[in-house]
Amino acid sequence: MRRKWLLILAVLGMSGALAGCGQGEKSTEPAAAEEPAAEDKETQGEDGQGGEPSLDESVAKGSDTITQEKYEQVEGGLSYEEVAKLIGSEGEEDTKQKLPENTKRYTWSSDGDQGIAITVFEFVDSKLDSKSQFGFSEDEPLQIRQEQYDQLKLGMPIDQVTKLLGGEGVLTTESDGLGGEFKSQMYTYKGDGEKTYSLHFTDGILVIK
Repeated sequence: MRRKWLLILAVLGMSGALAGCGQGEKSTEPAAAEEPAAEDKETQGEDGQGGEPSLDESVAKGSDTITQEKYEQVEGGLSYEEVAKLIGSEGEEDTKQKLPENTKRYTWSSDGDQGIAITVFEFVDSKLDSKSQFGFSEDEPLQIRQEQYDQLKLGMPIDQVTKLLGGEGVLTTESDGLGGEFKSQMYTYKGDGEKTYSLHFTDGILVIK
C-alpha cells in the first residue's frame, strides 16, 4: 500500500515539475507579421508589387473569348500583349507551321453564328501585321446557278462578279495586310442541294473560284 502511494506522489511530482518548466520557458515562435494597412493593399498588385498587372493577371487563360466586335477593334501595329488585353484572353501560338524567325502567329476561337469562329493574328517584329477570320457571318448565303458560276472569269473585279451573280455572297474569310499591302476575302454562295461555291478575291480581284 505504501509503495502505491509513493508511486502516485512521484507521478504528481513529475507533472508539477514539467508544468513549471513549461511556464518558465520563453516562446521560440516568431511573432506574426503585421498586416499592411488597407490603403497599402489597394496600391499593390496581387504579387505585392505596385504598378500595372502583368499579362497573366489581366487576361483570362484560354482562347475562347474573341467576338466580331473585338476582332474589328484590333488594329495593325499593336503588340501581342495589347491584342490579348483587348480581346480578353491569351491566344494559342501556332508552333506547327514553320515561320520566319521574326514572325509569330496566334489564333483565338469562339462560338460564331455559323458554328466555331476562328481568328488568326500574325505578328512581324512583335507588331501585328495581318489578321484573318472565319465564321462570324450570320447571313444566309445567296443561291446561284451553275451556269452563273461558269461565266465567272479570273481577274474580274468584285463589283462585276456581284452584278453577274445578282448579289454579294457571305463574307466567310478575310485577311488584312495591315500595312496596306493587300486585302484578301472569300465569299460563299449556295448552289443546288448541299453544294456551295467559294470565291477568293485579292484587292477586289477574283483570283480563285
